[in-house]
Amino acid sequence: MNPLMFLLFACKEDIVPNDIYEVAITNGTPLDPDKECSEPTENLSQTHEYALFFNGTYVEIEVDGEFFATGEIRGCTMTYESGMYLGEGSNGDFRWQIFGRAEVGGAAGGCSDIPDQYDWFGIETLSVVSSENDDIDVGCTYTMETVGNVLP
Repeated sequence: MNPLMFLLFACKEDIVPNDIYEVAITNGTPLDPDKECSEPTENLSQTHEYALFFNGTYVEIEVDGEFFATGEIRGCTMTYESGMYLGEGSNGDFRWQIFGRAEVGGAAGGCSDIPDQYDWFGIETLSVVSSENDDIDVGCTYTMETVGNVLP
């Protein structure tokens, strides 16, 4: 290997997130009672690590070390949306996307819309964008509560 190339890679700086949260996500209930959307078959309860990278008001979000979404933060309110994901099921594939809104306080706190025990308080909405699955209709949307705290 060329010694100059080695130095370039050896000196590469890792980008460090501005904030990292441990976020718990719970249940996905259908939003539209007039649409025949299937109820979740099991209670959703997952915890993930959300890393936030800020550039002015622009934010990039990684979940468990993988790119997840982009968005914007204004004061304590962050809105974001993921790319589209492919869900594979025994009755056919479907594509979904997540839209989120959260009040985030960071280590400094100071956001009055967040309950005292949390630094992150929000909702994610999963929307089915396309479907070849007989059990999942296009346009079905599900909400999930997201709560968490900043990690040291």
